[in-house]
Amino acid sequence: MSDAVMTGHYESLGDLLEAVASDYPDHEAYVFGGTRFSYAQWYTQALQVAGGLARRGVTTGDVVALTLPTSTGVTPPAPPRS
Repeated sequence: MSDAVMTGHYESLGDLLEAVASDYPDHEAYVFGGTRFSYAQWYTQALQVAGGLARRGVTTGDVVALTLPTSTGVTPPAPPRS
């Protein structure tokens, strides 16, 4: 992982994900069953969720909680391999 990603200050998890997706777009972010997602794919998925929330009136600073079953849509990422 680049020094910029490791030492950077991020206002949000989204900012960190954007940085990692920019530096390592094709690295595997996570694997769930037979499904594999790159950081670029995971970032795109996060933007889609954020867009849906924004269309429903959620703005910066609002608290949002998601309760979802374990699936490829909510599995946390693994760090990229060096």
